[in-house]
Amino acid sequence: NGRAPGLTVVLVGENPASKVYVGQKHKACEEVGITSTQLQLASTTTVEELLEQVDRLNADDACDGILVQLPLPTPELQAAEEQVLLRIRADKDVDGFHPFNLGCLVARAPRMR
Repeated sequence: NGRAPGLTVVLVGENPASKVYVGQKHKACEEVGITSTQLQLASTTTVEELLEQVDRLNADDACDGILVQLPLPTPELQAAEEQVLLRIRADKDVDGFHPFNLGCLVARAPRMR
């Protein structure tokens, strides 16, 4: 389609180590021609709000990959971590945590689009 692949990193809260890690991801993307954006959410973000953002990114054709940066900042979000990660479409799951992607890895049958 003539456009660079697009990665969106979702960062909830202000964890300094996460900010450094996300910064390194953006730099690596830039070096290889991947469009990288960061969705910064407040540490007060609710589970419902985070899931809504994941749904929005799942539906966004300009977003080819989604990475939700862990750890999530609050006990409420931490308790919902699996739910959040499972909400990411398997074909947009950059970390490979979706059960479909893990199954492909275990079966030594990785999928590429």
